[in-house]
Amino acid sequence: MTVSPSLSCEAADVRKILVQLLGRTLLVVEEARHWRDGVRGEGDEALIDFWLYFDGLPAVHVCGDDDGERLLVTFDEPYASYDMGEYGEFRVASPRQTDLLWHYAGHQLVDAAVLGDRVGVLFRFDHRDLAVVERDDDFVLSDAAPAGLAVGDWLTTV
Repeated sequence: MTVSPSLSCEAADVRKILVQLLGRTLLVVEEARHWRDGVRGEGDEALIDFWLYFDGLPAVHVCGDDDGERLLVTFDEPYASYDMGEYGEFRVASPRQTDLLWHYAGHQLVDAAVLGDRVGVLFRFDHRDLAVVERDDDFVLSDAAPAGLAVGDWLTTV
């Protein structure tokens, strides 16, 4: 299977990447998280970017666009952790066992759908769903699509 390069945030382009993930097992998740004074930021608002490593593919980078209103999904390796002086630092590492993202490693992606006007993606794994939404420059993660947000066509039915 050919891997598509980094694509824009248009829904059709996001689907082109997502379809390549179907049937694959998520091996590892890494995240970039904001830390301040050596203290890890908690909650979705401290999550900056994350990468999903599916078997046989490069890392899938999930982040918000420059306006903080749409989700970007690209093939892209993680950047290195970096210090921002008085504003803290961004550390790239595995999520903790208490983080929602941690619970998806080792599971197969069986379907996916774009949420809203490219604001998010609903991943359907073999054990439960993962909704990733970009809202006001922050991630909102949950195990179900947020109420009031349209779920696009599932990839396996298109």
